Amino acid sequence: RGQTIGAVYLDNRTSSSTFAEANLDVIRSFSVMASHAIHVADLVTRLKQRMRQLDQLNRKLKDENRQQSAQIRRKDQVLAQATRTLQRRFAYDNIVGQGPAMQQVFGLLDHIIPQESTTLITGETGTGKELIARAIHFLGPRKDKPFVPINCAALPETLLESELFGHAP
Repeated sequence: RGQTIGAVYLDNRTSSSTFAEANLDVIRSFSVMASHAIHVADLVTRLKQRMRQLDQLNRKLKDENRQQSAQIRRKDQVLAQATRTLQRRFAYDNIVGQGPAMQQVFGLLDHIIPQESTTLITGETGTGKELIARAIHFLGPRKDKPFVPINCAALPETLLESELFGHAP
């Protein structure tokens, strides 16, 4: 390949004469094969070294990927929590009230909304019971289900019972 990668030294200790021309052809053939073997061995050594480097880089990338994935998961959790908090607060915008009693109601809502339990809302006419019910429904785990408000005071007892629990013909 146009460059020297070694030398072949021959010594004839059994004879005092020099090598014959026929010996030179065998030595040249041997030298070519030896240079090819040395070249292949050098390529294999360099390939193994590159593979070790690539393995180190691959491990480093995997570690960085794990760290970044963990950071993304933590940020997603923080973002989800902030989104839930904002949704709750903004959903309360329809409910008028800034006083301590309303702040207490908002605090109760923060505890009630994530639960999948039945909630009884009582109060005088016009106090915003339906707004509270809507906030609980649309911010809670049942938000994808239908919301059906019923004014219980406007229905007779038998019709109310039929509306709430159904009826059999």
